[in-house]
Amino acid sequence: MTYYPKQSIFFRQSAVGEFLFKTNKSPYEGPIMETSTGKYYAGEDYMDMGSELIKATTLDMGSLGFGYSSDVHIYNSNLKVPIFAKRKLYKSPTPTKIQPTEEDYERGYYTRYYMVKTNNDAHVFEVSEKTYDNLTGPKPKEKYDENLYKAGAFLWALKGNVSSINFLTLEEEALMTPQINIAFPLLTEFFKPPKPKKSDSYKYDIQGRFYPDDDINEIPNNLPPTYNKGNYDINCSNCIFFHASKNHCKKWNANVRGAYKCKSWQIVQRRVDASYEEYLKEINEEKEENLRAKREGKTPTELGKALAEALQIRGEDVEEIEEGILYEEQSKSQPPSKSFYKRKTHSRKGKKPNITKEVNTNSKHTLLNGTYVGEIILNQFDKKYYKWSGIEWMSVNV
Repeated sequence: MTYYPKQSIFFRQSAVGEFLFKTNKSPYEGPIMETSTGKYYAGEDYMDMGSELIKATTLDMGSLGFGYSSDVHIYNSNLKVPIFAKRKLYKSPTPTKIQPTEEDYERGYYTRYYMVKTNNDAHVFEVSEKTYDNLTGPKPKEKYDENLYKAGAFLWALKGNVSSINFLTLEEEALMTPQINIAFPLLTEFFKPPKPKKSDSYKYDIQGRFYPDDDINEIPNNLPPTYNKGNYDINCSNCIFFHASKNHCKKWNANVRGAYKCKSWQIVQRRVDASYEEYLKEINEEKEENLRAKREGKTPTELGKALAEALQIRGEDVEEIEEGILYEEQSKSQPPSKSFYKRKTHSRKGKKPNITKEVNTNSKHTLLNGTYVGEIILNQFDKKYYKWSGIEWMSVNV
């Protein structure tokens, strides 16, 4: 017997007098399995399909002797002729799982289509664009009962934080089709983790860059020019290329800092098999935890948020983080002492820095990038000296 994958089968209960056994034409009532090819089988075990069934309406019901009297036959022949004739023209839509093309992966998304029975929200399934057009288009090549089915379409993310994007998409689609997640249960379906190219690690050779707190050890020269300070949402620690235990970037084959980022950043998925139901549960649990913290007079710190999310993504226990790092009491929250910001400086005997130019701006963040590593300028606005590290301007004593 032909094997049918589970996702191509629709399970339901048959109505009285709806199906017959194909072999002896005796009536059947009970659970049935409807395949994507339009065949019907008795039972509910797709690994061991029961006897094949046929619809009773395909036979001369008057010859079967169960509930079809001459009066019923006359009623169907005369009063219901237009309806029966129209229903024979309709076809059953075929469930189809459409996979994205290489062009879709390059673009980062593609359109998916589905149909749902108007009298059964749970009977929702994916279809091809052709099937969708045949139901919604003005000139269909195949006829489907528009009173029995309705169709929908949406964009499915293939790049980025696909779990979150596809969850929000299905949540919006559920306003019209409440059980849409039955047809699309896996939020990361068709997601392909990016594979670094060996040539990436030899693409750049940028000398003379330093971290703000270390002007002795250079930043690896093969990191791209866009490698700089990240933020809470975008940083190396939540990038798919980051190896946490080694602080290593698999794309550029170089050691990096978790708080930094580059243009190749891609968020790591919470799980490669994240389902709609599990994702919804995680979101609700996160909301409850935040509410509990507020009731206890605690506010998550930015550092605590970043650490907690990074640990959750990598399957480690968030409770291992000290509570003083995770939360700060609202009534006692104070800015850290100035000593926290002190940077180690290394004296260079016999070398007095040269001031290259003077500027006048109210913030070091509005300064133009330096022309070379070690360049020193004087900002007349705050009367401070700044040194270019290759990434940002650092305040220095001259």
